[in-house]
Formats: sequence, structure tokens, C-alpha cells
Amino acid sequence: MNALRSMSVKHKLLILIALPLLMAVYMEYQQLSKIAQQQAELKAVQMLVGLTELNSGLAHEMQKERGMSAGFLGSKGTKFSDALPLQRQQTDALLQQWRTAISQASGLSDYPQVNDVILRLKEALSTLESVRNRVSEQAIPLGEVLAFYTGSIDLLLSVPAKAATYSRDGELIRRLQAYYSFLQAKERAGIERAVLSNVFGMDRFSPDLYARFIRLVSEQDAHFQTFSRFADEQSRTLFNEFLQSSAAKNVQVMRSKAMQEQQSFGINPEEWFRASTVRIDALKQQEDRLAEGMNQYTQTVSMQLDRRLWTGFTVTLSVLVVTIALVMKLSFWLYQQITALQQGLLTAGRDLQLTRRIEITLNDELGEAARAANTMFDRMEKMIAEIRTMSDQLTLISIQNHVTISLSTKGMNLQQSETEKVVTAVGQQEVATQEIAGSMQRVADQTESANQVTQVSGKAVQRSVDVILQLNERMDE
Repeated sequence: MNALRSMSVKHKLLILIALPLLMAVYMEYQQLSKIAQQQAELKAVQMLVGLTELNSGLAHEMQKERGMSAGFLGSKGTKFSDALPLQRQQTDALLQQWRTAISQASGLSDYPQVNDVILRLKEALSTLESVRNRVSEQAIPLGEVLAFYTGSIDLLLSVPAKAATYSRDGELIRRLQAYYSFLQAKERAGIERAVLSNVFGMDRFSPDLYARFIRLVSEQDAHFQTFSRFADEQSRTLFNEFLQSSAAKNVQVMRSKAMQEQQSFGINPEEWFRASTVRIDALKQQEDRLAEGMNQYTQTVSMQLDRRLWTGFTVTLSVLVVTIALVMKLSFWLYQQITALQQGLLTAGRDLQLTRRIEITLNDELGEAARAANTMFDRMEKMIAEIRTMSDQLTLISIQNHVTISLSTKGMNLQQSETEKVVTAVGQQEVATQEIAGSMQRVADQTESANQVTQVSGKAVQRSVDVILQLNERMDE
């Protein structure tokens, strides 16, 4: 906290702005990363859906080959002897396309579950020729043939389920689930075709095959029900139309007869195979529509994510640029005004320069503070001017008083000098007075003596007068 308090305003503004901005950028980056991740997931699913379509095409041909192989074995080679080699060629053509596509596919190692399926499938398909030769030689049990083809097909059709684990798009997961359920139902239909081809070839059910047939029908119904729950309205409508089609009804008729009689069916296995193939081909058409719908959806979502990604990036970049520009401009204005306030107050407080005014660059609170500071400087400048005027007047008065005091001092000094002279004169006068007093004392003494002499003389004169009067009288006489 002390470090924050000690930071300059510039750094505080930078922290105040940078932290929320970085947080906003981080959150937007997270959002864009999430979109990019969704886009990557979608592209992965697109690739896996493309692989699923390729797998489905190969599985479709292998389902036919499985059915024909089962019929060939069940009929001891009397049925499908011409169609089976042709079907094997179609399967080989799709298998070659599949191997070429897998060898050219990049990034499969990024999806361990799918990659594991591919490796297991390659290993299984490496024994395809051996199984075919044994079928041709009637030297392999039906169960082993069904297990080989069904296991390989199951691996081919497991990719949609794996693909769903690489997506978090609810709609896409729903579509993948519906697609996977439809593929599994169609696969059960293919196994049913193979089983009944063998059964109709033998013209009877073995206990194991009948139980398997019933289980296959139940599994088909369960998978179709799951498909209906996850499929969209349009797909459900198309599927309901398929259930009312002649292809589905023809298969249902033969299926019901197999369930009821269990032997001596009177159904040609090739006829069953053709009817079941028509039904499965119709399912394949709907399967292709489901795959096309998923591709269209992924392409649409991918385009939307591209737009969102670029729009988000563009908007984020634009907002970021505009925000940074505004922040820099506002920060510059704030820092400029704060710096002007700081310099103005420091100059006034440290150097006492009140004549410099703070530049006002904003009309907000900082601008009002700058105006208030300038008003304060004006008032302080006036007060200082008045103080200076009063100081000058006081200085003049002081000078006058100094002169007066100086003159008074001179007068007092002169007076003191005169006083000293007077004191000196008084002292001299006192001495003179004392001399006069002594003289007067002597005069008084002399006067007393003279008085006494006068009195004596007076008496002598009186006597003389008396004598004269007597003489005068005597003369008159």
C-alpha cells in the first residue's frame, strides 16, 4: 500500500486503467478461445463424420457380402454363386477407397479412440481374403463368418459414437446419436438379411439362429425407437413414410412367415436377399440424408463460428484500439491538468511566484480546482500588493519617524549640550555665588563694622551737632 501511495499520478492512472483493460482483454480472449475451441471441435467432428460416411459405404457393401456369404453357405453353394464374386469386387473397390482415405487423413492421432478403432479395423480387414477363401471352399462355420463381418462392420459404424465425445454442441450430439442409432438398426437389418438368407437356404431354423433372428428384430426396433427420439421432425417423417413403403412391408411379410413356421418356408433365399436389400438400400438413402444433414449443420455452424470469431476479434480489436486511444487521450488530459496544478502550486508555494497562472485544459473538477487556484492566486496577489503598499507607507512613516527621531535626538543632544553648559554655568555661578556670598559675608562683616563705626561716628556727629547747636545758640545769644 505504501508503494501505491508513493507512486506518481501517471503510474496510478496507468494501473487504474491497465488492470480493468487487461481483465476485459483476458475475458474476451477466453470467449474467443472458446469459440476457436468449438470451431476446432466442429472441424474434428466434420472430419469424423466424413470418415463415418466412408465407413458406412464400406459397411454397406460388407453387409451385402455378409448376407450373400451366409446364403452361399446355407445353400451349400447353390445360391449366390454368381452374385457373391461381384459383390466382393464392389467391397474391394470401397475398401481400396477407404484405405487410401485413411492413409491420406491427417490428425487421426489427435483422436485416440478413433485411431484405436482404425488400427483394430486394419488388423481385422487384413484377414478378409482368408475368410473369403474359406467361404468359397465351404470350410468355415456360419457363426465365424457372421462374427468376422459383424465385428468389422461394428468397428466401422462405431465412429459416430466416438465423434460425439469430441463435441459439446448439444444439437450436433443429438444428430450424432440419432445417426448412430440408425446405423445400428440398419446393421441389425443387414445381419437379419444374412441370417435369413442362410435359414431360407437351409429351409429351416436352427435353435440358435431362431433366437438370434428374434433378437435381431428386437434390436432393430429398439434402435429405431432410439433414432426416433433423437431425430428431428423431418427425419422422423421420412422414417414413418419408409415404414409404410412396399420395401418395408415386403420384408415384414417374409419375416412374419419365418417367425410363424420356422421351417419349410417356401421362400427363395435370393428373393429374400433382394427384398431385404431393397429395404436396406432405402434405409441407406435415409442414412445418407442424415449424414448430409449433419454435414450441412456442421458447415452452417462452422460458418457461424467463423463469423462470430472474426466479428468478435474485429469488435474486440476495434474496441481495444478505441479504448486505448480514449484512455491515452483522457489520461493525457488528466495528467496534463494535474501536472499544471502541481507545477503551479509548487511554484507558488516554493518560489512564491503568484503571478504565474495554472493553465486550464479541462472543464471538469480538475479544471474547477485550477480556476479556484488561479482565483486564490489573484486574491493573494492583491493582498500582497496591498501589504506591499502598506509596507511602503509604513516604511515612509518609519523613515519620517527616523528623521524626526534623528532631529529630536540632535535637538536633545543640543539641549543636552546647552544643559551641560547651563549646568556648568550654574556650577560656575554657584562658585561665584559662593564667592559672592563670602564677599557679601565679608561685606556684611565689614558693614557691621562700618555700622558700628557709623554708629560711633553718628554718635560723634550727634555730639558734634549738639556742640554746634550749642555753639549756635550761644552765638545767637
